Amino acid sequence: MNQNLLTKTGKNGIQWSPKKLKDCLLLLPNSVDTLSQNLPITSKINFNDDFWDFSDFNTLNKSNNYYKYNFTGIPHPFKFYIKIRLLKNLYIKDNACTTAKQKFKSVKNFFIYLEKKHITNYQLIDIEVLESYFSQFKNVNEKCIADKKAAIKEIFEEIEIKNSNNIIEFDCIYDYLTKCNKKLMAAELEEGKHPLIHFTMLNKIVSLAIKDMNNNQLPKIYRMVACMIIILAETGMRIGEFHKLQINKLTEIKHTKQDEIFYCLNFLTYKTTPEKDGRWVYSFMTDKALLAYRTLTKLTDNDRNLTNSPYLFLNKFGKIFKNQGNLSEYNIGFFIRHQSDLGFQNLSEVELKNYSTYTVKKYIINKICWGNLTLEEVGERYYFVTPHQYRVTCATKLYSDGYRLDWIRIHMNHLTETMTSHYIRINQIEKEKKNLANTLNFRLNKEAGILETDLNKITDANIRNELLDKDFLEDYNSINKFLVKLKKKKKSLNIYSDIDEIIDILFINKSPIIETELGFCARNALVRLCERQKYINSAYDGYYIGIHIPTIESLPFNFKRYKEKIKVINHNKRLYEEDSRYHNQYQIEVKGMQMFVTKRLLPELKLLQTEIETLGFKDVINKYENIDYIASEFKHIVEEVSQWDIKK
Repeated sequence: MNQNLLTKTGKNGIQWSPKKLKDCLLLLPNSVDTLSQNLPITSKINFNDDFWDFSDFNTLNKSNNYYKYNFTGIPHPFKFYIKIRLLKNLYIKDNACTTAKQKFKSVKNFFIYLEKKHITNYQLIDIEVLESYFSQFKNVNEKCIADKKAAIKEIFEEIEIKNSNNIIEFDCIYDYLTKCNKKLMAAELEEGKHPLIHFTMLNKIVSLAIKDMNNNQLPKIYRMVACMIIILAETGMRIGEFHKLQINKLTEIKHTKQDEIFYCLNFLTYKTTPEKDGRWVYSFMTDKALLAYRTLTKLTDNDRNLTNSPYLFLNKFGKIFKNQGNLSEYNIGFFIRHQSDLGFQNLSEVELKNYSTYTVKKYIINKICWGNLTLEEVGERYYFVTPHQYRVTCATKLYSDGYRLDWIRIHMNHLTETMTSHYIRINQIEKEKKNLANTLNFRLNKEAGILETDLNKITDANIRNELLDKDFLEDYNSINKFLVKLKKKKKSLNIYSDIDEIIDILFINKSPIIETELGFCARNALVRLCERQKYINSAYDGYYIGIHIPTIESLPFNFKRYKEKIKVINHNKRLYEEDSRYHNQYQIEVKGMQMFVTKRLLPELKLLQTEIETLGFKDVINKYENIDYIASEFKHIVEEVSQWDIKK
């Protein structure tokens, strides 16, 4: 083989032999065995090899597995087409090796499946065969199915190109492989978003990381990991971008009018650019991120002197870590060491669903980066935040703090505002706040400004049952202690009318009081009650509400719920008019409202009408609490509510 072939380097880093590669791409199926024995595609790989290893060109520090392609086991008649398409993806399309490898795995598995079914001729492949293959994927999301279909479709296209002299009809196959449920994909995309970290938890993580960073008694790697977490959490940087972060990349910006100095951090991104060497972008630095960057630079100075490496996060030999997977492991190690400090043991099951879990394996025992775990801890489960969750939460927090969407897009280095909007979980926050406010309102003693715990003053059976449960009663007490303390600190605060502000204090961190144990307990207690409230709401709003005895006493509350439901329906209507993914949710709310009005609200209004006709307006007002507005506006209310009557 001529080792001095002229080469061309693709954006994926692979050095090709263009002249010989062109000869490979022009091969026909019947010429493979005789003509391609010595056709090189790189200096070390021949077309006919059953194992292609491009890992020498792994300049992006990805796993070497992405650069290795094993054709063993693929039926001989199909192997040629798969090789040709792989070359086109890597050389002509210049796909990243991560993308090309995923496609390769999809087509390899498909054609191995065909061989097991004794299908070795493409003319025997029909819709029935395809349906049988894809029926295996019961718990695979629609996006993954669509990607598999697209990869397999490429091979059929290659078969058609290479057999242009033959009459081949793949139209039905193309139709099948092109079809996908786009609405389901959109819904799965929404559902599959990385969960938002509550800002309270994020603050605790950063606070612990700062303590680790400043603790000279800790192993250096612990302090380095702490710096990494602070930078990720404060800037929203991708873990891959942090991996390639370099020293001396701060830009100082002076604000002449206010005599202030700001800093931007310049770094390479490979995510939003086709350039093989990446693209230089920048991120605005907070004071904490700035301190972490400078501290990490000092911590690795001695290691850097060994190699003169420009990179920030180095191993003890002065070299950049082989791949970013090492950094993700170090991130998990931080959470293992601080599991109890972060209070995961106090979170509800619902809250814990927002976090990933790691089960201790034997191979990590006694490794310092994991916290020197012992054999007794093998099998133990620990909760942690993924690096991408820092990014999602950073974007959402910036939006909550009032930064414009276009500014956040630049800061997060997104190509479009659509992607930035996808990251931001502002709708999730607003929905949670609404649920929490409803939970408090449902249990509030307006005069006392705390949750009602006197059973004699409670008529709702669900709330009475709560107070008979010692765990729920403890939650009530935790919330009440917090509300009393909050009222002392802010005397102008009205618990009933300022309920949104209270929710912000608890969950958006506008007051240091939440950082106390009392505030943390109150927040967790309210989350548990909120889950209980969802159960109560579902019991009230179910499509088959069941037997209900109408009472005028419950009418004010149910009318208030009706008004709240109107807001939710109007909100969901606006959402689905902008995005069809929300149409189902809108329909659910409408049906729920119709059943609520028909089976609950209208019977109570009819009962009030009978009372007014029997006793007179004034006597009814005197007899029942909070009924004066409904009674005085009775005619208009009935007209409005009746529009939702399912019997109409």
